[in-house]
Amino acid sequence: MKEKTHISRSQYLLIVFMYVFANDLIRGIYAKDLKNNLWLTVILGVIGGVLVYFVYTMLYRNVVDKDFGDTVTHVVGKVVCYILFILYSLYFIVLVFFNLRDIYEVVNIYLVQEVKLLWFAFLVLSLLFYIIAKGIEVFSRLTTMLFYVTIVIFVSFSTLIISFNKINVNYIFPIMEYGFGQLIKPALKMSYAIPFGELFALLGIYQYVKQKEYHYRYGVYGLIMAGAVLLIITLMNTVILGPIAMTLDIHPSLRISRRIEIAVFLQRFDIIVINVMMVLIIIKLTVLLTTTKYMISYVFKLKKPNIPVIVGLLVVFGICIFAPKNYILILDFRIKYIIKYANLIFEIIIPFLLILLSFFRRNQAKDLKAK
Repeated sequence: MKEKTHISRSQYLLIVFMYVFANDLIRGIYAKDLKNNLWLTVILGVIGGVLVYFVYTMLYRNVVDKDFGDTVTHVVGKVVCYILFILYSLYFIVLVFFNLRDIYEVVNIYLVQEVKLLWFAFLVLSLLFYIIAKGIEVFSRLTTMLFYVTIVIFVSFSTLIISFNKINVNYIFPIMEYGFGQLIKPALKMSYAIPFGELFALLGIYQYVKQKEYHYRYGVYGLIMAGAVLLIITLMNTVILGPIAMTLDIHPSLRISRRIEIAVFLQRFDIIVINVMMVLIIIKLTVLLTTTKYMISYVFKLKKPNIPVIVGLLVVFGICIFAPKNYILILDFRIKYIIKYANLIFEIIIPFLLILLSFFRRNQAKDLKAK
């Protein structure tokens, strides 16, 4: 690694937590088909996400004492590594656009109406550049601070929601009315896409963890913590609003937060939730772009490390200019093609092939030592 920087295992845990929590923004896309069984697929999705992440970490455990780029190079060779890093950089930039578009839609509808997409994108991308330019250590400290703020808000709001609303446990029934089979496909998607997937970018952050070969489980802890929070939000939506209401909005946290009303003087708590969503998305986008920055710098050996960030941000801004303005079309495209194909290829197929090859390389190295 060119940067002599490190983050602690606990800081990495919190980055993983906030990264996954950010996916709560549109995970309501699964509610239409699952309704009252959504909470079951959340549990299965967490388990799947943990397994996928655990497999990812084998890359670092099979190739010891190397950073991300050198690890992949050791496994597949320099040329293939460069090709993969360029492809992944494009993939991460596309994910940045989709997440940026998600949060813009929320802000435009519920917070600041008629705000222009390009102005919003410019402000967010400028903030991302500032954070990334400060480095991973500053980012990890910022994430730690924002984590505590987020948890305080989550606990406070959850308490208010449960205290001031009628809970109907019968809403979770019937459980698996059409059998276990209906849960498998969405649970698999949840494990490699939204909300518990898109984790491969975290390997670019994990390389900065001190003694990373021994602390892979902290990423698992962060994933489980985020899964527990998303499960609580799902259950609150189900037992308070009912399964039908869940299909009307793809933003679970925002939907349930509107049920906090204390008399006539304490309302619109959803504004605070939107700001929390903004924070979470900023953290996720920072992770994606930080890994993109590393990959591009590794391939082209750039002397100025911020050039890849600038290029990536300009590409995202360009996509914002030429992409359809209709959010429904964008969301539909994401569900049909990005989640179904791109996420599967870049989060499962390619990483798992890398892991298999890393086992081969490790065994090959052992055989050479034995001789």
